Amino acid sequence: MRLPDLALPSIQSALNHIIDLDEQAATQLATQHGRCIALALTGTGIVLYFVPDEQGHLQLFTHREEAADCTISGSPFDLMRARDKTQATAQLFAGHLQIEGDTELGHQFSEIVGGLQVDWEEQLAKIMGDSV
Repeated sequence: MRLPDLALPSIQSALNHIIDLDEQAATQLATQHGRCIALALTGTGIVLYFVPDEQGHLQLFTHREEAADCTISGSPFDLMRARDKTQATAQLFAGHLQIEGDTELGHQFSEIVGGLQVDWEEQLAKIMGDSV
C-alpha cells in the first residue's frame, strides 16, 4: 500500500503550517537541512521521507533514490505512543520502535516534531475572536 502522491502536497503543507506555529521548531529543523529521515510505518507498507530545508520546512517524499540518513520504524500506534516522552524510551527498548542509521539525527528529529508547541487557543482566537 502506498500513500497517494496526490496527498503529499496537502500533508506537507499542513505539517509546515504547524511548524510555523511553533517559534523554535523551524529553527531547530533548519539545522538538519538536507538530511533525510525516513519514517517506516510497519504493517502498512508506507515509508515517508522527510528532508528539512534551509528555512526549517519539511519536504515530504514517498520514495527517494538516495538512502535515508536515518530510518525510524514502528507501527502508527507505537509512534503515537512514543510521542509521549514518558513512554518513548520504553517503546524503543521494548523493540516497538527501531532507529537505524544516524541515531542522533533520529532522536533530534523525533524530539523536534514530537515537541511541537502550538498555542491552539491563540490560533482559534484569530479565527473566532478573543471573546470565544
